[in-house]
Amino acid sequence: MTFASKYAPHSFDDLVIEKENIRRRLQQYADGTRTKHLLIYGPTGTGKSATARVIMETRVGREMADFTGCLEGSRFVASDLDVLLKNSRWQSFSGAKCPVNIINEIDLLSVSLREKVKSLMDDNNDLGQIIATTNNLHVLSAPMLRRFDKIELPVLSVDGCMNRAQCILQAEGIEMSDEDLRYQLEGFAGDLDDMASVLEDIYLELREA
Repeated sequence: MTFASKYAPHSFDDLVIEKENIRRRLQQYADGTRTKHLLIYGPTGTGKSATARVIMETRVGREMADFTGCLEGSRFVASDLDVLLKNSRWQSFSGAKCPVNIINEIDLLSVSLREKVKSLMDDNNDLGQIIATTNNLHVLSAPMLRRFDKIELPVLSVDGCMNRAQCILQAEGIEMSDEDLRYQLEGFAGDLDDMASVLEDIYLELREA
């Protein structure tokens, strides 16, 4: 297991979402208050896929989320349309009030497949909810975008990531002042994968010291 995988978010407390209004809206998806199809967009590394996964785990349980997994836009094929329906029916059979499927980087689907996904969303009441992510909102057609509630995860700041970074270090038994941690994160450009790499370097250096 990689360092980043070890500390992958599994609850809302693990997510780095700086704006309270955005956190509140996403929390409403996790608790089932909002059930419209959801599109999470923003730059690379801002936690879109992790947020989608946390919402799914909160809604259907971690075991079911592991079983269902998520579909990647870069590998999405026509037979995955049936997978979406099968996943939803299995979740419903297992007790989910509103099934959840994730399509990461939905913009990477071909135009024809995006149209078929749109039709699936329109024609199947038992589909439940699709949570999609994208770095390229402009690629999606206006009719597709209308099917989703769109929530942006903007570029993260060092200050916004400090609490999560400190929690990870403390889990490894490392105590570091915020000032020293900010110095270590110098050059951080808002990518959570980069943050995980910096924290792993700190851990390895201190372990070998």
